[in-house]
Amino acid sequence: MANPQTYLRPSTFDELLAVIGLPGSLVLAGGGLTSGTLDIPYQTIIDLQGIDELHETEATAQGFRIGSTVTLNEVAALPNLHPTLCEAITRAIPLNVRNNLSVMESFMYPDHPMLSEWLAALAALDAGTHWLTPQRDRQSFKMSELLMHEEAGSGLPGTLMQLDLRQPVTSNEALGAAHVARTPADEPLVNAAAYVVIDDDTRVELCRVAVGGVDYTGVVLIDLPSLVGQPFDAPNIASAVKHVAVQVDPVDDWRASADYRREMARVCVQRALLACL
Repeated sequence: MANPQTYLRPSTFDELLAVIGLPGSLVLAGGGLTSGTLDIPYQTIIDLQGIDELHETEATAQGFRIGSTVTLNEVAALPNLHPTLCEAITRAIPLNVRNNLSVMESFMYPDHPMLSEWLAALAALDAGTHWLTPQRDRQSFKMSELLMHEEAGSGLPGTLMQLDLRQPVTSNEALGAAHVARTPADEPLVNAAAYVVIDDDTRVELCRVAVGGVDYTGVVLIDLPSLVGQPFDAPNIASAVKHVAVQVDPVDDWRASADYRREMARVCVQRALLACL
């Protein structure tokens, strides 16, 4: 068992740049999940909560720019936050956890069931993320790119600096979500989030779907090619979701069998799309 021996709290970006690549260090803000573990195998903790700029949020025409040390509870309280995003944060994540769980830390646990609804909603919206690498470079990734990065076994690209959270703002776009759980307040066994854009003839221009609980890496994107270009209605949704089962390779564990997860992936995607409808 290892425990940190050194605690650093930079108050400026220059101070952060001076320590960001220290061997055996963990960059953290909040620690709502990490602090609850018995073993933290790092010698040094670098706490970002002293950098004021990372606490900032800014409303934009299409959503929000959110600093990495903002807590999920603060995100849930943002004015005019889409109800689906608010529920993704508050339904299964207890208040005491989300009060100390930063946006940055939520990306550190992509396979945690408690975070599955939040991360799936971000993936469906293809939110933008901005990172500081251990080499002190700045890189930006859409969520779709970040998921491919993680699926390739590359892990996170560095330390999250900012989240660009775009949400539906016009009558031609919608965000919906669905989940199955053992109890109404429990972590999801399987969940889905869907973002849909239609044209003036109510035909689907864009459909982006993310599913959690069906892969050990966390949230995965699902392709529904038969829906694009078609009228957005219940029959076309029912036809399109037949493609879900062949795109997932679910885990089989004590919480749910692989067959159950595969079928619930289809069901949740259909419900999420109907919520958009």
